[in-house]
Amino acid sequence: MITAPGTIYGTSFGQRYVSVEGKYIAFDLENRLILELSSNPDKKQFWQFGKEGHQDIVRGGIYKIKQKEFQKNLIKLGPQYWKFKGIEKDWIEQKIHDIEGRWTKQVFLDNKEVIWDAFRPQPPKIQIEEASLPSDSWFREDLIALRAGNFDQAQEMKELLENIQRNDKKLRMKKLQKN
Repeated sequence: MITAPGTIYGTSFGQRYVSVEGKYIAFDLENRLILELSSNPDKKQFWQFGKEGHQDIVRGGIYKIKQKEFQKNLIKLGPQYWKFKGIEKDWIEQKIHDIEGRWTKQVFLDNKEVIWDAFRPQPPKIQIEEASLPSDSWFREDLIALRAGNFDQAQEMKELLENIQRNDKKLRMKKLQKN
């Protein structure tokens, strides 16, 4: 993901505010999808007159890119995706979603679904890998019981695991003392 640069103003005096200008870009290489969000897209240049929009607006979308353009402009970058400057209009095969809003309030997908709410931040959703290792902590018996709401069994399993770990530590210490 490429993030837009930001500046914090008013750190010494005056009112403090954050200004983010530029583009956020994320790739799904497998499906030829690019998310491109412009931050502060209505910014007026110094020679332009008229009312300037809010500085916290983001606008963009998720786009499916034509195969030829995807190969020519993205795949050749290899691991240097940070050099990517943005999508050209003639690269777009299909616009999948519109995204617009104010990052200090709410951002909407297709002007309907709220995908960001600054007043109700959501923790990231955990996705379990299909091929997780059996040693992954997700498979700990105490955590499985805890997720199922069986608190007594979870406590018992946790204590059992802690006793096994203490015993293991004692055995390792004995072996170190012998050497």
